[in-house]
Amino acid sequence: MMFSSISKREKNIIIAIIILAVFGVFWNFILEPCLKKWQDLDAQIAAKKVKLQKCVKSISDFQTKNAEYGKYASFVKGSKSDEQQLAVVLSEIDQLAKDSGVTLIILKPNSVKDVKIYKKFLAEAELDTTIKGLIKFLYQTENSNQMLKIENMDINATGQGQDSDIKVRVLISKILFKD
Repeated sequence: MMFSSISKREKNIIIAIIILAVFGVFWNFILEPCLKKWQDLDAQIAAKKVKLQKCVKSISDFQTKNAEYGKYASFVKGSKSDEQQLAVVLSEIDQLAKDSGVTLIILKPNSVKDVKIYKKFLAEAELDTTIKGLIKFLYQTENSNQMLKIENMDINATGQGQDSDIKVRVLISKILFKD
């Protein structure tokens, strides 16, 4: 009826327009939103992968630090009595003095300061050494596995020259956290 009075060329043009219109509708309302959704999902997956990699790295860092913490935890948590802890500190200082070639004149416990969350053990040492020996002793003390710290130091020269002896009085501390 409507198409009977139209020529074949016009029918082909109308069919082509209808096909283009259907394709345009299909493209704009079905295919393009699906492609955009797909791209959004790819971007989300990439972002989640990056976040996952950061989490995995964070977990491995945590495990490494936790293992290192476990190694030092026994040194900073006191399960022994105060006297036993002081004995450990004194024996460590004595060993450090021997290792660094320092003559230990006096080594005595000073005090135990009890603060809310930790205890601070203090020991006093009097040394007779050279500058090289003192530097080696200080380095070994600060890098000790007992985590000792030099609190105070008095140095008195007893001679003149490069290799002259010096007398040193050192106050060394160790902090142990309470359980």
